[in-house]
Formats: sequence, C-alpha cells, structure tokens
Amino acid sequence: MPDDIKEAIEVLEKFKEALKYPYDGIKHMTILSSGSILIIIAILEGIFKKPKSIGIVMASIVSFVLSLICSLILMGIIANLVGYITSMYGSYIAENEGGIKEAVDKVKSICKKAKVIEWFNDIFFILGIVMLVCFAFINFL
Repeated sequence: MPDDIKEAIEVLEKFKEALKYPYDGIKHMTILSSGSILIIIAILEGIFKKPKSIGIVMASIVSFVLSLICSLILMGIIANLVGYITSMYGSYIAENEGGIKEAVDKVKSICKKAKVIEWFNDIFFILGIVMLVCFAFINFL
C-alpha cells in the first residue's frame, strides 16, 4: 500500500476517534433537554396550580423537544459517519485513484450539514432555558 494511502487511513482513523467527543457532548445535550422537560412538568404539577403565561412554558417545552430531536439526528449522523469512515478503508481507497479525495470531500460535506443541525440544537436549547427563566420571573414576581 502506498504511503499516501496509509497516511490517509491514519488521518481518517484519528478523525473517527475524535468524533467520540462531539458524540458525548450531544449525548449530554440530550440528557439535559429531556431532563428540562421533566423538570418543567414537575414544576407545573407541584408548584404552580394556576401559572401565568402558560404560552411561555409551552414554547419552552417545544424548544427542548426540538433540541432533543436535533440531538438524536446528530447522534445518528455521527454514527453513520463513523460507519462510512470504517467502510472506506482498504479496497475502496486503494482501488480508486481519486478515492482519498472523494472520501475526504464526502466526510467534509457530512460535517458541514451536521454543523448546521448542531447550531439549531444549541439555539433551541438556549431558547428553552431563556423562556423557562422568563416564566419563573413572571410567576415568582
């Protein structure tokens, strides 16, 4: 196997290892979003019998649900990306002259799409937190 192919495989292997960190971060975001939904429900049932501005609470729950959906999509993308990188090894790269460039371009394309979803995930989560804080201020003041 030529050196450039070995080097490409090493880079892809390191990239695959590096994907564990964002996957763990997204997993934590999933836990935080679902936990926030449960906390909101518990607060509504236990503390507020007649809460003011229920629309803010509903918008907060919707934001957390959207964040949860984005997180699950991202986890699927990362899992598929790891599978794709693993399947690229060996014969595919070795048999195709442009295989390395094609593989790297596809990985970059997938990463760009995932980055957009990650931004939406972060925005929905932050909006959910902000609306929850607003609800708390409205009802406690």
